[in-house]
This record gives sequence, structure tokens and C-alpha cells, in this order.
Amino acid sequence: MLSRNYIDIAIFIIFFIVLFVEILVSQKTNSEIEGLEKKITTMQKFRSEGFKNLEERQASFEETLFEKVNPLNEKISELSNRIDEMFVKYNTIFQEIDNKVGTLQVSFDDTLTRISSSQEAMNKAIREGEEEIKKMKDGI
Repeated sequence: MLSRNYIDIAIFIIFFIVLFVEILVSQKTNSEIEGLEKKITTMQKFRSEGFKNLEERQASFEETLFEKVNPLNEKISELSNRIDEMFVKYNTIFQEIDNKVGTLQVSFDDTLTRISSSQEAMNKAIREGEEEIKKMKDGI
């Protein structure tokens, strides 16, 4: 029976050793988990700061871009308005030129018609004069 007591004592000691080892492993695991949680918290803080920094840079970039592009947009709008004004002026000028050329064309056509009529009348008068001269020549 004595050996049974030794076995019980040995089992009891092994149980406490296993319990002690489990407690040590649990403490080590808990300290590692705490370390990882601290690292995670630090990484989240850095990530948050990084996003905040990126947002600030983006806002600054957008502001700078707006400051640079806005004057260009104003100049482009001004140039576009000038081009539109010039286009209207040129169309007006071309219309006036077309009207004047049309009037001149009509006048030119009328003058050509008169010159043609005069030339035909002169040719007819010359022919008649030549015929009379011929008749006079023949009569002499």
C-alpha cells in the first residue's frame, strides 16, 4: 500500500509540474499577446497618422492645383470669348465684302452688257459705213 501512496504522490507532483508549466506557458503567451497588441496599436496609430498625412497632402495638392489651374481656366475662357468675338467680326466683314462684291458683280455684268451692246452697235455702224463706202465706190 505504500507503493500506492508513492504513486499517488508522484501523480500529484506530476500534476503540479504540468500545472506550473501550463501557467508559465500561459503567462509567456499572454505577454506575447500583449506585445503584439501594443505593436498592432502602434501600427494602427502610424496608419492613422499616415492616412491623415496623405489627406493633408491631397488637400494641399488640390489647393495648389486649383490655384494654378484657375488662372489658366480664366485665360482660356477669355481667349475663347475673344475668338468668338473675332469670329463674329470676321463673319460680319465677310458678309459685307460678299454684299459689296455682289453689288459690284451686278454692276460689272451690267457694264459688260452695255459694252457688248455698244460694241455690237459700233460693229453694225462700221459694217453699214463700209457698205455705204462700197456703194459710193461702186457708184463712182
